[in-house]
Amino acid sequence: MDFVPPPAIAVNPLRRGIIANYTLSAKMFRFYLQKALGNDSGIVKRLLAAFLPRPKIAVCVPEPLTEVEEKAFSDVFYQAGAKEVAITELSFDQAIASMSDSYPVIVGIIWNG
Repeated sequence: MDFVPPPAIAVNPLRRGIIANYTLSAKMFRFYLQKALGNDSGIVKRLLAAFLPRPKIAVCVPEPLTEVEEKAFSDVFYQAGAKEVAITELSFDQAIASMSDSYPVIVGIIWNG
């Protein structure tokens, strides 16, 4: 009998801007954070990344979050490697203008509908 792989399933870790799959969201944000910080490849970079300070991250969300949603976003970004996480309802542009000195990484979460 030939091996038949199971069908591929597309999973969206965020739905309507809210974390739908915690594990995949943490992996996704860790991947993007490493890319943004230039720690995305090579054992030397990974070893150096262990000694680099973890970034402070501001997360911009377009509408108020429940306490549970806010905790999920904070936890996911801590899992991704953040030193500190601030959740804000400011627009991305406003956050850059007012928070970029305190938070070198600003993430904008948007959703449609």
